[in-house]
Amino acid sequence: MKKIVGIIAALAMVAGVAFADDPSVVPSLVEFKGSADFGWKADLDNETHGMYNNNSASLKITFVPKEAKKATSGDPLWGELEIQTNAEGNELTGGALTVPTAKVNKAKIHFIDSDDSFFFHLDILHPGFAVGGVKGALAVETEKAFGGIDIVKDGGVDTPNGFTLKFGVPIISFDVAFGDNGEDAKLVAWGASDGNDDPTAGAKTKSVKYYSFKVATTIKPIAGLEIGAGIAKSTDPAADKLALGATAKYTYTIDGDLAILPALSFAAYDMEGQQLGASLLFKWGPDGKKPGFLALKDSALSIGDKCTSGVSVWFTKTLDADDDDGKVGFAVFDNTLMGLIGEDAGDLSLGAKFTTTTADFAKGKLALAAAYSNTLAKDSDLPIGLSAKVSFGIDLGLDEDNTAVKYALELTQKTLIANTELWIKYAGSQAKLATEENNKKGAIDIGCKISL
Repeated sequence: MKKIVGIIAALAMVAGVAFADDPSVVPSLVEFKGSADFGWKADLDNETHGMYNNNSASLKITFVPKEAKKATSGDPLWGELEIQTNAEGNELTGGALTVPTAKVNKAKIHFIDSDDSFFFHLDILHPGFAVGGVKGALAVETEKAFGGIDIVKDGGVDTPNGFTLKFGVPIISFDVAFGDNGEDAKLVAWGASDGNDDPTAGAKTKSVKYYSFKVATTIKPIAGLEIGAGIAKSTDPAADKLALGATAKYTYTIDGDLAILPALSFAAYDMEGQQLGASLLFKWGPDGKKPGFLALKDSALSIGDKCTSGVSVWFTKTLDADDDDGKVGFAVFDNTLMGLIGEDAGDLSLGAKFTTTTADFAKGKLALAAAYSNTLAKDSDLPIGLSAKVSFGIDLGLDEDNTAVKYALELTQKTLIANTELWIKYAGSQAKLATEENNKKGAIDIGCKISL
């Protein structure tokens, strides 16, 4: 340990010289821990059993903080540049020390930042040419993206370089983006029909300059409401249609976590391929709950790990396509019920999700999940942790072999032996789906782990 401290101190001296006046680069010991476990496991399916041993140890030293930032400042006419290290920062975990990557977050010239909140900026990062598209909040997902058209990514337009003018006031703002295909213009075949009299017509190439533009506005008339609209166009033949989009998103807070969140998006190319997406969430609990539900192989039959106590519905469809069935979803999640009963009732998460199409509403996919945890005899010298989970899924579009279920039960004890966790675990599944293993009796695991 003394050697580790010595190495850190030496690196700190070097770092202090190399990175003075920049984001703090001070080596620090983030993690030095380990564990060893031993147990006996019985596989009820293969009718086998045996003992196992595992151990691990880790050392982490951070030299550069996560998301360290550096930015310029100025007033009234100034250039803003903000750079940032990557989200992982720089941790040495037993391998070679690597310098974290960095990225530019902002690069714009401030022409006007007035006292009445009017602003006029020139953003010189790569412009965006997407219109429409909104992220709606759901009960069983943090958010879901709906609609939207990007003429560069979706249309294959070769115009990624340019600028964006951003101006407006807090209640309404505008983005005007303009771009082209850069210094190295695109080379295309030059044939006789283009005025090439060379006898080898079609074998030569010439440079062609393509341009793209976008005009978009965002309106925030009241707190929580955001309305957007925009159009985008390119001279590139790959996307010779006008893209247009509109969005609306609202958060109406009733009281505390009690709120209603509708969202709507529309996007189209010359009113063709009209994409509609909408969602509505009525919530009564905080966002981002991680219930730890057991996952089935089919994601449509599983409920994710970022949920909100509430009920939601969502819908997507390409309106002018007869062969595109609308997709519909319903979901409900709750993690507040046990709180109403009392603090000793434990923690219970319940979730349900149904996804289907408008073509055959009854033949959808239904997912149900529950997770419960509590501490038994918590006031005694030997409290026992209890965890029970079950997930069920059914594909109503299949006539047979259409269900799957997984379950797990766990008892743990952490105070009988200092620094040691004891456990008894059981997990199994019953499945009649092509994507699942059939009829798993599961496994019993009895073991212990010493940790520091």
